[in-house]
This record gives sequence, C-alpha cells and structure tokens, in this order.
Amino acid sequence: AQTWRDFAAPMWVSNDLVIVPAWQELALKSTGPSPIVVRIEPGGAFGLGDHPTTLLSLRALRRILDDRAGREVAVIDVGCGTGVIAITAALLVDRRVRATDVASAAVEATIDNASRNGLGDRVEVDTTDLAAIAADYDVVVANILAPILVSLAGDLRRVTRADGRLVISGILAG
Repeated sequence: AQTWRDFAAPMWVSNDLVIVPAWQELALKSTGPSPIVVRIEPGGAFGLGDHPTTLLSLRALRRILDDRAGREVAVIDVGCGTGVIAITAALLVDRRVRATDVASAAVEATIDNASRNGLGDRVEVDTTDLAAIAADYDVVVANILAPILVSLAGDLRRVTRADGRLVISGILAG
C-alpha cells in the first residue's frame, strides 16, 4: 500500500511552481529564483497533484490569477481532495481561499496540507454542499468526475461571478 511513494515525483506546473510529495526533498539549482513549492501529503484523500486533470486545472488557475494580478480575487476549490488547488491559489492571491469536498478525509487532508504549507489560516475548508453556498467567486475550480460536474452545473454557474472564470476538469476521454 505504500510502495507507490517510491515512484512519486515532483510535478512542475510551470517553471516557477512545483507540487512536491511531502516526504521528498526538492533538488534546486543554486542559480535563479526559487520556485513556489507546494508540499502535499495525500493521506486518506485523493490527489498528489500529478494527475493530468489537476495539472491542467493548476495551469488554468495560474493563468487566470496572473491575468488578474493586483486585484483581490475570491477563489473556491470545489471537490478539493488534498487541497492542492486551494493551497496553490492561497499562495498566489493575498486573501483566504475556500475549499469544499463531500469527503471528511479530504477536509482533513486539506487542513493538514494547508498547515504544512504555512497556510492554515488562509484556506477555509469544509463539507458544505455547493447548493448551500450563498457567496459568489471570481474563480471557481472543480476538478472532479464528469457525472458530478454535470449534476453541479447549475450551482457551479451560480457561484461564479458574472465576470468570473469557471475551470472544470476531470472529464475522462472515454
């Protein structure tokens, strides 16, 4: 059950952003600026940050946040898993980030990983159903399976501000 850890590797989102398994050290070149490092321990939840849909979501999030640099941006990660998207967002914006998941193990993993990255006070996570969330957000990210995305479509649109961005991923090619 633990052998897979030997094969986990850092996942470079961009040349200045990397997701690193919490038990590994990241070898960096001594020249140039240090990248933003997000350390993730999956625990009992899904997501080390190395799945292609997560990587694509992170790249889209980064592009959106770069386009909105200098502005306050409200972000929610729907179906947060281990919190990799919410934690990355909290590192890139200067405000709290919301994260939700139906699994209590995901909430626990996200809390643990937010603390591990020094963001325990900047990532708000719980099991609140999306239908019960009244707030709206500049950026909504949902990296979950297609049937769930379809069932949440109305609420995903509702919590996305009129000038906001909705990033959905997790749809398998099959």
